[in-house]
Amino acid sequence: MIFRVQESRPGLAPGFIGVSILAWCVAAFGFGHRASAQAPEQPRSTMTGVYSEAQADHGEETYMGVCVGCHPAGTYAGEAFKTSWTGRPLSDLYDTIKEKMPKNDPGSLSPEQAAQLVSYILRINKVPSGKTDLPAEVDPLKDIRIDIPGARSKGQVQ
Repeated sequence: MIFRVQESRPGLAPGFIGVSILAWCVAAFGFGHRASAQAPEQPRSTMTGVYSEAQADHGEETYMGVCVGCHPAGTYAGEAFKTSWTGRPLSDLYDTIKEKMPKNDPGSLSPEQAAQLVSYILRINKVPSGKTDLPAEVDPLKDIRIDIPGARSKGQVQ
């Protein structure tokens, strides 16, 4: 945009008006150094309370009714499970459950059931719950990193 001052007011220099307009544009539209200096956002962690207790309760019901026949209790809380999943996006666990389970009828779980099962698995791994349900869709889960208390991710020494 080009601004031209056609008539000058006494006491106001044309340069002052131009600088004022430029300052207003920077403030209003966020141009400048501050916007580009922001650090990229880190992925959210499962340790921030990404599921609710009620959701995990429903997941436990589904687990006991559908999953326990092939996956005995404790299957998803061992050191091997923790090491395999720690550091990965939560969407990976959700997708595995949603698309590949149950083994006798893969893909038959609803999105809500898959999210409930993920919540239950987080709870049995002592991941703290929060106040809201875990989303029942894969995209928001891509931004949540799996962190499990006491787990060692591949290559990590405790």
